[in-house]
Amino acid sequence: MMSITQQQKWLRVTWASYIALVLMYAVQTWVTAPSGVGTPFEVIGAGMALWFLKTLPLWLFCPALIRLNARQLSWFGFVTLLYIPFTIVAAFDEPRWIGLLMSVASMGLFLGNAYLVRALKRGL
Repeated sequence: MMSITQQQKWLRVTWASYIALVLMYAVQTWVTAPSGVGTPFEVIGAGMALWFLKTLPLWLFCPALIRLNARQLSWFGFVTLLYIPFTIVAAFDEPRWIGLLMSVASMGLFLGNAYLVRALKRGL
């Protein structure tokens, strides 16, 4: 049986939280879309553009997660800190379950990233 290192463990947590947060932003955009405004194609197009703008900072740090660059991942931690207040505010809007899941995902992303950077710098 193979044991996983601290680095691999925190990398999995970070990736899982990253994917969950991006998907939850897509779900939030889809569920909170206005009804009866324009054609369905306009609503979908506007929703996709809004989703892309909300998640653009996350996409910019995707190469850092792939290469495991500790310095870039440190900056990614600062960026993920900006998502936490927005997701907590979203938890008070309807539907609440989306905001709560986004809050858990954003906090998991920050903590997973912080421990991943720590493991990378220690060489674990």
